[in-house]
Amino acid sequence: VIMEPNLPDAAWKQLPTHLFQACTWLSGKMNAHTQRYGLTNRQYAVLHTLHQQSTSPDGLRIREIKRCMKGKSDISRMVERLSQKGWIEKTSCPYDKRYTRVRLASAGLELLRNIEADKKNIRTFFKQLTEEEIVDLNRLLKKMME
Repeated sequence: VIMEPNLPDAAWKQLPTHLFQACTWLSGKMNAHTQRYGLTNRQYAVLHTLHQQSTSPDGLRIREIKRCMKGKSDISRMVERLSQKGWIEKTSCPYDKRYTRVRLASAGLELLRNIEADKKNIRTFFKQLTEEEIVDLNRLLKKMME
């Protein structure tokens, strides 16, 4: 049985509105940031996923990328676009030719390094939060996505 927290009805009524507004606000900020590098938010997420999740030199299968990104359906097309830009490399899976493996190309790794070096811009999105609030926000967002 899932226990519902004892929050006032007003808090529950405000939550969807605040979440929607925060998502819209943050998505716009992140989109402006990633567009400076010729990426969409979703393309950045694929590159970041490949960088963070791939422990094999062969990279990840598209199915694994979808799982990491919570099942987004247009990953195959996005992988194709990122490959055309030279940011990722696609290869046939050596043990099962039905699958394609994807890994970050050196140009994609360089792009991520440039974006990472520019993190100060992202930090300005959250300038009104304390360090403790940022730690709490990270914890809560991770918990919500589990």
